[in-house]
Amino acid sequence: MEERDWGRSMSRSLSVSSWSVEEVFSSQSKRSVRAHDEDEEALIWAALEKLPTYNRLRTSILKSYEETQNQDGVHKILHKEVDVRKLDVNDRIQFIDRLFKVAEEDNEKFLRKLRDRIDRVGIRLPRVEVRFEHLMVEADCYVGTRALPTLPNAARNFAESILGMVGIKMAERRRLTILKDLSGIVKPSR
Repeated sequence: MEERDWGRSMSRSLSVSSWSVEEVFSSQSKRSVRAHDEDEEALIWAALEKLPTYNRLRTSILKSYEETQNQDGVHKILHKEVDVRKLDVNDRIQFIDRLFKVAEEDNEKFLRKLRDRIDRVGIRLPRVEVRFEHLMVEADCYVGTRALPTLPNAARNFAESILGMVGIKMAERRRLTILKDLSGIVKPSR
């Protein structure tokens, strides 16, 4: 019995000895560091969930990376609890960059899922092509403070439109050209 056990342990040690030292230890340490960071973030989020409602709405976690690398060549992730109302300039920039990055990824994922669903169901998308030549778009606009969309201006505009039907013009308007002499093609699925 002992000879069999000794033989098994020798064969195991020979097969393991063909691995390099980096392969054995690096993947485990990277996984353990990553798992530790994820556990730390989960604990912080759990603590935030226990806060009263108003404090929870004003508090968030910013994830940042240390400038220096540890011995594995991995940047350490730092989780910082912040009051969103009192962010300094660097934290605001980091927060906004992270939000827009996520929004772009979310939009891309949404559009991919929508496209996959449309393909799976077999819905045919429109195949109509719109061509236009010498397109011109103009608008009549009020001048000055009348251009602002306030309640008194809306009431005055309504009253003047009724008087305009009778033939009385009171307000000064300007014609604003939005598109002038535009030609092009709008293709489907764009």
